[in-house]
Amino acid sequence: MLCTPYISWQWVHGWPLITYWRDYTVNRIGVGTAPGLLQFLLGLLLDLNPLMFPVLLLGLAYLLFHPEGKKYQPLGLSFLVLLVFYSFQLLHPRLLVSACFPLLAAGAVWLEKIVIGVTFSPGHIRGKETFRLTLGLVRVYLGVILISSALLAPLSLSLLPSGALKKYVAVTSKFTVGPANYQLTELPFHFALRFGWPELVEKVAEVYHRLSEAEREHCVIWTEFYWQAGAIDLLGKEYGLPNAISTHLSYYFWGPDPKRRGVDPEIVIFLGTSYIPRTAFDEMIPADFLMGNPLGTRLAKYLPVYVCRKPKRPLKEVWPYLKNYN
Repeated sequence: MLCTPYISWQWVHGWPLITYWRDYTVNRIGVGTAPGLLQFLLGLLLDLNPLMFPVLLLGLAYLLFHPEGKKYQPLGLSFLVLLVFYSFQLLHPRLLVSACFPLLAAGAVWLEKIVIGVTFSPGHIRGKETFRLTLGLVRVYLGVILISSALLAPLSLSLLPSGALKKYVAVTSKFTVGPANYQLTELPFHFALRFGWPELVEKVAEVYHRLSEAEREHCVIWTEFYWQAGAIDLLGKEYGLPNAISTHLSYYFWGPDPKRRGVDPEIVIFLGTSYIPRTAFDEMIPADFLMGNPLGTRLAKYLPVYVCRKPKRPLKEVWPYLKNYN
């Protein structure tokens, strides 16, 4: 019953999730960033911390086979199912990290049971000495995990200034698995995504306010990707910009008229490298060019800004042919 609304929505809209994963896999193969199974596992361990692997395996065994852990067996089974699915779909290993946390907790529980059980078993005459030795080894292991996690943390969390981060990545990239950065940015992709959005919105605002007041009344801002549309929706209010539209992913379902005014746009500001608007407008004039922040990705820099006029037909009619689940 919990899944029924979601499945119904997917069915009504033509199963967009299946289309998304199919396109995702094809694109990963096309740009050469698809890891093999071994690379996927190594990438997962790197994202997680390789020194936690013994605890992870112990937790998986505990959940699947131990009498006390079997009541939580679905957690272990779901991890295996996701591991197989993500590997065959050629997804990024980081997407599976959150599924590892229950296994780590289970592994820690069983490790504690093993240590206590072995140390204080009836056959151990020198139980206290063994306990001290075992406790010392556990403390050393935990200390090594803490130190290594601290060294790996700057690759995932915003702990270093951008200049220091670039130097740190230059050193640690030697130990990463597979192509570290397929977007050709100075920083790893998940860091580069945090730069360039204010510059992008400011450039679109400049083009928007060059239009006459009458044109702005019937103007919408159309972006190639949802990242750009989200930036305009979030930061554009300061510049008096209308909400953006896009045919990319979830933005597609909101349509070309998200405010439901029932008025088709007569003029569109388009941001992106695609010539998709030519299917809907006779006139597509370059209005400006966004250089962007050098630390950002190609999604937020080196982008032309077009002003499109003279619609060929209502945008809502061509919208279904322009959806992009890429």
